[in-house]
Amino acid sequence: MPMVERPLEPFEQSVLDAIREEARGALEAGRAELEVTSEGDWINFQLRPSNQGACQLTVSVNREEHLPLPLALGRDQVVHEIEAPNGEDAVVRELRRLVGAVVRGRYDEEWRHLRRGRRSVAQFVGTIHAEGGPIRFSYDGGEAYRPQKRRRYAPY
Repeated sequence: MPMVERPLEPFEQSVLDAIREEARGALEAGRAELEVTSEGDWINFQLRPSNQGACQLTVSVNREEHLPLPLALGRDQVVHEIEAPNGEDAVVRELRRLVGAVVRGRYDEEWRHLRRGRRSVAQFVGTIHAEGGPIRFSYDGGEAYRPQKRRRYAPY
């Protein structure tokens, strides 16, 4: 992916600032890298920890429609969308809360098998144990080809 060749728009800059501030200790100590790239109408902010047991995250901002804000987590980069009922400032505050929790190792995910009639389908459940209460998100579907497992990510 190419690097961003234009100045960031105000909302994009707010997202970048939020990630930088929440990951400041890890970034300054060399325990993480933050890369900003563009792909079509999207700007991607990728926070990659040096600790293989920690959770990589990617925040993607669409130039045309900023919200909801996709936050992709973990080895599989499963997406949780930060909804926007109270606007962009509220979304950036929520992003700070969630990124801070992930950097501190407070994210886990689980792949489960569910019976649907004769079929076994996969279900993914992610939980961000953030201050103020956990955020849970899940996706159902697809054949249950993955082994059932639970993964808790380490701090950066």
